[in-house]
Amino acid sequence: MRKLLIVGLLSVLLPGCAWLKGGEDNSVPPAELQPLVSQVNISRLWERRVGNGSKEQFVRLTPAVDDGRIFVADRDGQVSALDAETGKPLWSVDLKRPVSSGVGVGEGLVLVGTTEAEVIALNWSDGAEIWRSVVSSEVLGAPAAAEGTVVVQSVDGNVAGLDVASG
Repeated sequence: MRKLLIVGLLSVLLPGCAWLKGGEDNSVPPAELQPLVSQVNISRLWERRVGNGSKEQFVRLTPAVDDGRIFVADRDGQVSALDAETGKPLWSVDLKRPVSSGVGVGEGLVLVGTTEAEVIALNWSDGAEIWRSVVSSEVLGAPAAAEGTVVVQSVDGNVAGLDVASG
């Protein structure tokens, strides 16, 4: 038993002593970097400032793109639709509520969530308000709509399904 214990102990300790041997470096050097050749020319088509930013809060107000339009929101509640090719504003509405989620699009709606636990649905074509619905807490993720249901997750971990027509 004693011999077995010594053999076991040596098998654990001896590999850790390999650095004492010195020896030569047998590592393989990395391959030499090759110059990058641009295969795609990128050019800015347009640029537009929308809203007032997030007032130094870490809020990810991501835009949504749908059928040639870009939908954006700012922290203060300004929601806008832009032409994707030109950046030209198509419509803009002030929700008078602090927006906390990115913009969601689907089922003919533009959707945003607020810090006041609301989901607001706007008409895709002109920005007219369709409905507002209260959920359990502040909305973090962009609402999604498909097959007659708007799905939204709030900061308290709840997920709600709302009727696309009435909220």
